[in-house]
Amino acid sequence: DHGNAPVSGKFKQPFTLFHSSPNRRTDLTAKVELEKTFFQRRQRHHNRHQGPTTMSGSGRVKLMNLLMRPKRSKLKGYQKQPPPKRWNIVRGDTVQVIDRKHSEYGKQGTVQVVIREKMRVIVENVNLGPKRIKADPEKGIKGETIMKERSIHYSNVNLVDPVTGFPTRVTYSYLEDGTKVRISKRSGAIIPKPDVWKTKMRNSLPSEDSDTTKDEDVWAVTYEERPSKWEDMLRALEEKEKKLADDDASL
Repeated sequence: DHGNAPVSGKFKQPFTLFHSSPNRRTDLTAKVELEKTFFQRRQRHHNRHQGPTTMSGSGRVKLMNLLMRPKRSKLKGYQKQPPPKRWNIVRGDTVQVIDRKHSEYGKQGTVQVVIREKMRVIVENVNLGPKRIKADPEKGIKGETIMKERSIHYSNVNLVDPVTGFPTRVTYSYLEDGTKVRISKRSGAIIPKPDVWKTKMRNSLPSEDSDTTKDEDVWAVTYEERPSKWEDMLRALEEKEKKLADDDASL
């Protein structure tokens, strides 16, 4: 007698784990153990691929470690490098790209700009990229796309040896007169600093047109000395105090 056990629709047999067993309690116990094992396997599979549904002790520790992890840059594996103690590359130097992963590997050019805050340099005709220029009908400028140099990291370039023409690292030494110079480690030659780096860069060039047409106007004195604003205020304050003192004396 199977009692009130559910009956399957296809074979019309009681829903027990082992139909040959006469003891119903044994069948139910085995079914519960089988369902428990199946649930545990499914839970482990879920935790492995989607994370645990409940926060266990080890899960809590992993979550705390994840929250306490220091913030990293969006770039995978990127770590902010400290600035160099001394800058071996200045504006006007000839450098070569030494990073093998860079698309401009092996190219040489002259340094145009050194951005020390971001540890980057802009090299002439190296690492070119498209830049869009907006049109301005009032000034007669047409919209177009030009190729312009983009910055490259300071560590991806090296100075070019003036003797061999290959990239080299440098060291510093002193001449007999006490001048500090850069020495190439490849050939031992002196790499002098260009004169361009001493001049400051200016956005606007001075105008070559002169405002004067006569020679005598050039030497004419046009400066008029005027008292400053503070001197006028001090003079007015002294006059006011003197007037108050005269009024007190008359009383």
